[in-house]
Amino acid sequence: MGTYIVAGIFAVPCDTVTVTQIREAIPVLYSATKKAKRGWWPRGISGMFLLPCYVGTDFGREQIEWVQRRHPFRWAIWHEPMLYDIHRNAVWMRKDYGLYGRAFRPLVVDVHRRALKAIAELIHQPFPDFINGIPTSNERQTEPSPGTYSSKAANGLTGNAQK
Repeated sequence: MGTYIVAGIFAVPCDTVTVTQIREAIPVLYSATKKAKRGWWPRGISGMFLLPCYVGTDFGREQIEWVQRRHPFRWAIWHEPMLYDIHRNAVWMRKDYGLYGRAFRPLVVDVHRRALKAIAELIHQPFPDFINGIPTSNERQTEPSPGTYSSKAANGLTGNAQK
């Protein structure tokens, strides 16, 4: 028996966003994803990933640290926000893939990679230079501020990310 997965991918333009605003957007994102769902499987047999990508220019330590951790929402609904800083051409996203979420990690990494590529093209940017502080290519090795938020969780998004 398998699981039917629905992924709602959202590019959300903003100058900055607060943790409260990210949390408050979850029900709206869930509702939009639920409306787009085409299968008849009930929640539990089907799961939903909410993948908002906040595209902006001013993300601070609080927002970055929050998106890098797992925050349960509801059963069979996973919220995986990303922060895409277009000035730094860097992305921050969840990095705490432990036992929970490991089964879906290959799917989420693939969806994140495709979403980032599409968003970068949409805003006329190259693919992000950094994901969680890890360079996505060998060309640029110095991470932009606001600090070193590196993790091995970005593996799969780095290296082959532009293919």
